[in-house]
Amino acid sequence: MISAIISTLLIRHVLENILEIGLVRV
Repeated sequence: MISAIISTLLIRHVLENILEIGLVRV
């Protein structure tokens, strides 16, 4: 359960970073 929450937070963090980088490049 805890590992699932951590995985979700990590994925969300990575996706946010990718979106930010994409917005900066555009």
